[in-house]
Amino acid sequence: MSDVAKVPNISTASNGAVKYFKIQVRGWIDFDPLDKKLPEIADAIERGGGFLTAIEVLDTKDDLSAISDNVVREGFQNILAARRVLRSISELPNFISRTPPGSAECACGNDEEAGGSQNSELAAKRAS
Repeated sequence: MSDVAKVPNISTASNGAVKYFKIQVRGWIDFDPLDKKLPEIADAIERGGGFLTAIEVLDTKDDLSAISDNVVREGFQNILAARRVLRSISELPNFISRTPPGSAECACGNDEEAGGSQNSELAAKRAS
């Protein structure tokens, strides 16, 4: 799947475990960054709008549970869950992963729904 290819590489230790790095980036730019998102800032720097003077690693953790910042830990947990979903989608058979739910080719419970509505219509007729 093409979205999986867009996910940045994950840093792994020699044993295959994921490592997490707390970084600090310092630099000078010639524009106001307050109303910009990080990709916009990075793009402007790459186009000559500034210079990074230091990228420091402040801390390294070998395990997600060792990160004390709840927001960061939960953010990584969400990213890992999304990656698992993307991997599992790419492992589905093509006819399932490429068939939109609700389409005529999809066996997503439409037969049960149709049967259920017919049964309720019969029950309504019998009751009257």
